[in-house]
Amino acid sequence: FECRHGLGTTKIQGSKNGVTAELLYLVPLGETAEVCRLTLTNEASDRKKLEIFSFVEFCLWNAWDDQNNFQRNFSTGEVEVEECFGRFSVTTTTGDIYFVDVEGEIGARSSTGDQEYREIDGDLRATSTTGSIDIDGLRGRLDISTSTGDQTGDDIDLTGDSSFESSTGDIEMDLNQNVENLEFDLRSTTGSLQVGREESQRRLFLGGRGFRIDGKSSTGSQHYF
Repeated sequence: FECRHGLGTTKIQGSKNGVTAELLYLVPLGETAEVCRLTLTNEASDRKKLEIFSFVEFCLWNAWDDQNNFQRNFSTGEVEVEECFGRFSVTTTTGDIYFVDVEGEIGARSSTGDQEYREIDGDLRATSTTGSIDIDGLRGRLDISTSTGDQTGDDIDLTGDSSFESSTGDIEMDLNQNVENLEFDLRSTTGSLQVGREESQRRLFLGGRGFRIDGKSSTGSQHYF
């Protein structure tokens, strides 16, 4: 095994079962990016069949400790993701969650803390026990659930069926689509229901030909426009 560090470069090399692997990490000058180059060499006489998997590790500080101290890492801390693409799954007990300029599917769950999403291109599935969920600029499907906290959305471009559920808190979504062309099935125990100019109490169903939106709230109003 061999590891060498240079100015903006790291090279890691190792051998096993007649196969040598060399991984080069490089940060190009003037770029906010990291380039990874993997070179595999079969030094044996027989053919080898190899499988390669990508791996991304999010560390708070110490890599080894972060992979073992789950009580701390999965409980306390603010999570902020900016200018990324991929598939994301985030869980916090105490701490806010921020996603800004992200492309891909997002799954987020928080116990105590707010969630904010800005300029998202992809489906969002978000659950908050105590805290609000605020969305500003999203193209995708939504599956939003809050126990205590409001749900607000602006500049929402839905691409499929979506659902909203709240125990204590209001739901207010500004959709890019014409709400008259969408199908709504809304229910509320205590709180008003409104889709565009249509208003009701306890139950509001509008049969459109577009995507279906399910809304359920116990104590709180729902407003889609």
